[in-house]
Amino acid sequence: ERMRGDLLRLDRTVQQVLSAARAEESGRRARLAPVSLRELLGECIAGLRGRHGLPDEAVSLALARDLVVRGDRGELAVVFRNLLENAVKYSDAPVSVSVRVGGDGEGRVSIEISDRGIGIPSGELRKIFGRFYRAGRDVQRTASGLGLGLFIVRNLVRRQGGRVVAKSEGSGAGSRFVVTLRTAPPS
Repeated sequence: ERMRGDLLRLDRTVQQVLSAARAEESGRRARLAPVSLRELLGECIAGLRGRHGLPDEAVSLALARDLVVRGDRGELAVVFRNLLENAVKYSDAPVSVSVRVGGDGEGRVSIEISDRGIGIPSGELRKIFGRFYRAGRDVQRTASGLGLGLFIVRNLVRRQGGRVVAKSEGSGAGSRFVVTLRTAPPS
C-alpha cells in the first residue's frame, strides 16, 4: 500500500510537470469545442470524492442549467481537477468545497470554486499563479506540492481564451477561484 501511494504521488508529479510544459508551448493551440460543464464538473467532483473518500456533502455543485463553454475538454479537466484538489488540500476537516456556475448573459460563464480552508494572504494573491510559487512557509511545511498547479491553471485557462482570478479575505478565511470562459456558440 505504501509503494502504491508512492507510485501514485510520483505519477501525479510527472503529470503536473508534463502539463506545465504543454501549458507553456506557444505554438500549440487548444482544440476548442463545445464542453458541457455539468458533465465535466460532475466527473471532476466524483473523482475528487473517490480519491479523498469524501462524502457527497463535502463538495457541492450549483448549476441551474447545463452551460456549454468553448474549450479543450482535456485541458479544462486539468484546470478543474487542480483547483478542486487545492481546495481539499488546503482545507481542514470537515472539508467543504462549493462549485457554482453562472452565465452573465453576454457570452461568458463563471465557474467559482470556494473553500473554507487556510486562505491566502492578500499580498500573495497575484503571486500564486507563478511557476513553482508556494504561498507562505506554513503552507510549504504542511502541504506537499511543486507549486505548478496554479501556474498550469492560469496558462490553460488563457489558452481557452478565458481568465482566472483568486480571491481571499486572508489567512484562515478560505479562498475562491473564479474561472471565466466563453460560452459555446449555439449549434
